[in-house]
Amino acid sequence: MRMPIGTRPMLRLTRMLGTRRAFSSSSKAIYEWRTDSLLSQMPLSAADLSLAPEPCRLAAWKTEVGGSTNDVHRLYAWDSFDARDKSEIALPRHVSQPLVSSSSMTFVEATDALRACNLPGLVGYSPPASAGRPSLVAWEVRKYQLRLGYGAVPKFLGIFNDGIGEKLSTISQAHCQSELVSLLFSDSGPLNIFIELWRHESMQHAQHSREASRAATAWRRTVNEVAELSISFDTQYMRVLPDSNWK
Repeated sequence: MRMPIGTRPMLRLTRMLGTRRAFSSSSKAIYEWRTDSLLSQMPLSAADLSLAPEPCRLAAWKTEVGGSTNDVHRLYAWDSFDARDKSEIALPRHVSQPLVSSSSMTFVEATDALRACNLPGLVGYSPPASAGRPSLVAWEVRKYQLRLGYGAVPKFLGIFNDGIGEKLSTISQAHCQSELVSLLFSDSGPLNIFIELWRHESMQHAQHSREASRAATAWRRTVNEVAELSISFDTQYMRVLPDSNWK
């Protein structure tokens, strides 16, 4: 039987040096985050965009607030780089608008940290039916750039895990309509980047969750310790595209 968040013991992650994959037991070897910057003289809405069908694509979004509003993001789950290469050969990717640039990074999921919070991670995630207007559902990416060094990721995960359980419990008790979907850290591209992926019923619900989390003492302590380990932090809200598997 599952124990409620906040009542089960939190996993104490080792703070010793180790490989990034030591913190993941995901059935998928890699997660790829691709961002396409679209060429347009006018801001594009999610409804203006369409995507070709693609295997292994979990979701697709467009930035709404916090970054370039002509950026399209896609998240893929791959069993291996060989599986990715076969897909690239069989079905080149494209969107319905000209591109200014396209970038790609791969990530590993911190599945052990998620399971300590009784969360399934990307492979097991299924978005709930929207309780309000589906078009207002907001996905949030919270990105940390950590200091360089082998010890940064394990140290960050240890600090983060000390407070995230209380934060989740606090926002749940406040009846905030927000959920943590995944924790990811970069494996190619700029290294020592850590991402929190959240789903909110709306951007306003995201603000309610942020306000409620300030009542979590352990989370406030985590924020202070994470700030000492990080070089930068940014956050942006996204809306799903019509062809996205997740809504």
